[in-house]
Amino acid sequence: MFSSRTLLAAAATVAVTALLLTGCAGAPQSTKQACASLNKDLSLAAADLSSAFNKVQSDPKAAEKSLATFESALKSANAKVSNATIKTATSATIAAVDKMDVALNAYIKKPTSTSDLEKAAIGVQTAFSKLGGLCAA
Repeated sequence: MFSSRTLLAAAATVAVTALLLTGCAGAPQSTKQACASLNKDLSLAAADLSSAFNKVQSDPKAAEKSLATFESALKSANAKVSNATIKTATSATIAAVDKMDVALNAYIKKPTSTSDLEKAAIGVQTAFSKLGGLCAA
């Protein structure tokens, strides 16, 4: 069985890697252009998020702050996307990140169970994998 720290760090790392390693670089916006825009806007926030989630058990409030910052950056980046396919996938990713934020806040208030947080982390990983797959295509 994985610890919640391991699972969360892995989910954050996979999510970041899935998007950033895909090499995606007017009207209408191509998939490549949309992915490049997301990549550019999310690089710094993603690095901070990954770092914070490596310490989720020792400093969950810092992890939540980084997650909230990342979610804000993701929303801002999504606002610049006009490609319908990528916008839909990014919107689904935002929803998954929001669920993780809710679960993380619940964990901060009552750190007795990580099951909801683990489920949310898997949801984020799945959403980013789908987005990364679209960008890699």
